[in-house]
Amino acid sequence: MTPLAPILLPDRFNAAEHFVDRRIAEGRGDKVAIECGNQRVTYRQLFELVNQVGDGLRKLGVRREERVLLLLLDTPEFAASFFGAIKRLLPRNRRKQTGMYQRLELLVVSLEVHLQF
Repeated sequence: MTPLAPILLPDRFNAAEHFVDRRIAEGRGDKVAIECGNQRVTYRQLFELVNQVGDGLRKLGVRREERVLLLLLDTPEFAASFFGAIKRLLPRNRRKQTGMYQRLELLVVSLEVHLQF
């Protein structure tokens, strides 16, 4: 197996914006983002849920860079909570993010995501 090139994140990277908001900008808001049992959630619906969760965290007084523990089943609510926390609580500029990335012990990335960078 050939090793992959290192991932170089852009100066400003937010996974919620990359995986959710970007789909809206691409005009894919009506496409299904999540299928869970009989439930289907479009990117537009997920985008709205993500923002509701993020806004709710702020209203509860959770500040940027504070930790949030998610104990949820593998459902659309988990995705909305995960991306909502990332979108609203992670720092916006690269200088702060660099320190965050340096504290990581391990970064697990799927091949499909790696190839996007």
